[in-house]
Amino acid sequence: MLWLGLSMALMLLLAIAVVLVPYLSQQGPEQRQLNLALYKDRRLELTGELEQGLVDPSRFNELDSELKRSLLDDAEQHQGTGKALGWQVLLPGVLLMVALSAALYWRFGAWQQLSHWQEVMTELPSLAQKALRPEPGQNLTPQQMQDLALGIRTRLSQQDDTNAWVFLGRVGFALGQKELSVDAYQKALVSEPANSSALLGLAQVELLDGDKAGLETANNALKRLLAADPANHDALLLQGFVAYQKQDYNQALSLWQKLDNALPEGDPRKAMVAARVSDARSKLQGAGHRLLVKIDVATERKANLPPSATLFVYAKAPQGGPPLAAVRLPLSRLPTEVALSDATSMIPGRSLADASSYLVGARISQSGVVGQQQAGDLSGEIGPVDSSEKQVSLILK
Repeated sequence: MLWLGLSMALMLLLAIAVVLVPYLSQQGPEQRQLNLALYKDRRLELTGELEQGLVDPSRFNELDSELKRSLLDDAEQHQGTGKALGWQVLLPGVLLMVALSAALYWRFGAWQQLSHWQEVMTELPSLAQKALRPEPGQNLTPQQMQDLALGIRTRLSQQDDTNAWVFLGRVGFALGQKELSVDAYQKALVSEPANSSALLGLAQVELLDGDKAGLETANNALKRLLAADPANHDALLLQGFVAYQKQDYNQALSLWQKLDNALPEGDPRKAMVAARVSDARSKLQGAGHRLLVKIDVATERKANLPPSATLFVYAKAPQGGPPLAAVRLPLSRLPTEVALSDATSMIPGRSLADASSYLVGARISQSGVVGQQQAGDLSGEIGPVDSSEKQVSLILK
């Protein structure tokens, strides 16, 4: 932008030069009047000399003719020079300004973005149709999804529409752009607070990260939806996931059983719900031991944490070996709380119940890979912690 500003300033100076220089180079009215006055004075002198007999008539006529030619030559010389200089400056200046304008527009102008936007708006109906009714093997590419989001936002800037906001929320979800998706669903709910598609979509997006705030938002949205439609199958399924992520397996089991009973035989979702019911039951059977780990980061290190970091929390036997229980989740906020229990066991047949004490640790990973540690990762470990303890605090440095 600095170069653009400097270039525009240069063009302004050139424009001023193109306009002013030809005029400055031409003879003005004052110069012509001065030359004419000098001619008249000299001719009066010659006339006086003729009358006094200082010059004869033939010499007078000769000098008078020379004086007239001199006045005419001066006028033609100034006029010709002004015109030549004006064109010499004007034509190259105009050409330079045109070339510079074209170069600046090519380099800094938004013509490419404008052209792409125009293409997107032309193809928007087709893109929307493909997204809503995809044919086998013809799913939209990530770039087409980005174009679809651009087109929908453009239409929404012209006219508010609840269904379009819901559509944009789904596109944002498909692109993995949580902020775009949440914002779109919330705008849909501003105009229609009870819109079931917006409430369901918002809950689905907030469930992705699994953090406490997101789970609470998802739970509230689903409660509003179920209050208006208690038999909504999708809402029951998602609220079961909310309870499951909160490790409230009793609530998850109750919701999924209710959904399983409500689904008709032959419904493709019935097998998946039955598997969820079985999983919740198994978690309840092994949820006897539970340890709440409160995690925070040293104040001087918080500013350097990337937003995409991953938090690993684990408990293992003091003598070593693989973790007995572990949790992996996105680092959404600090401080945070993570529950380790038999339900989060890592090894089949082993759980927190197998040890009388644990080493409890956590690591904030920038790569998100369990066994890959790199510069900037934070970690901490305490213990042994007696199995009777219900809560511990850990500061990562």
